[in-house]
Amino acid sequence: MNWKTYGTAATVWAICVAPVVAFEASHVEKLKQDAACVECDLSGADLSGANMSGAKLYGADLKDAILNGTNLSSTDLKGANLYGVNLRKAMLIGIDLTGADMTGAVLINTDLTGADLTGADLTGADLTSADMTGAIMTDAILCNTIMPDTSVLSSGC
Repeated sequence: MNWKTYGTAATVWAICVAPVVAFEASHVEKLKQDAACVECDLSGADLSGANMSGAKLYGADLKDAILNGTNLSSTDLKGANLYGVNLRKAMLIGIDLTGADMTGAVLINTDLTGADLTGADLTGADLTSADMTGAIMTDAILCNTIMPDTSVLSSGC
């Protein structure tokens, strides 16, 4: 492969394949300072291991964010976009996810004790080994959702 072909292939990869990071850096700073970032753009942000317990994030865009091991206990994420978010081993105790879009979310080994998932869209989400003790699931969409016991539910498809 000559350099011109290699350069073209690298450009195509960068445009079509490389992950797009779209979050606003100022929104991350606001979250750190105020423990609040209502309707802000945190899409694609890597907030792994952060302690955001009690934060006000309702309506926030966290699409494709990486939140491995993050503490979001008692956080308000009503109506948030959590499409494709990675919440592996996160603490979501008492979190409010009412009406959140969690399509394709990875929630493996996540603690959702007492979480409110009323009306949340969990289409294609993976809840393998998640602790859902006392979680409220009223009207949640569980279409092709992998449950904690690895069974697959298809309600609301």
